[in-house]
Amino acid sequence: YPNPADDVINIEVFREKAKRVVLLDLLGREIMNTPVADNSIALSVNELPPGNYMLKVKFAYGEIVKRIVVNR
Repeated sequence: YPNPADDVINIEVFREKAKRVVLLDLLGREIMNTPVADNSIALSVNELPPGNYMLKVKFAYGEIVKRIVVNR
């Protein structure tokens, strides 16, 4: 949350511990790749151009993928 986002995307994981957060553009190019130290993550998107992105939260046994929108 929030989605759409302006400056920061907050990610809270309630299942198993997340290992990594990856942000991709819609062509599959990696924009950010961040290891996770806690199950609450604040990902800064204030320098990204407005548009649609894919957010992957990776776990030991899989991943969750969500589309996010960055506004300005």
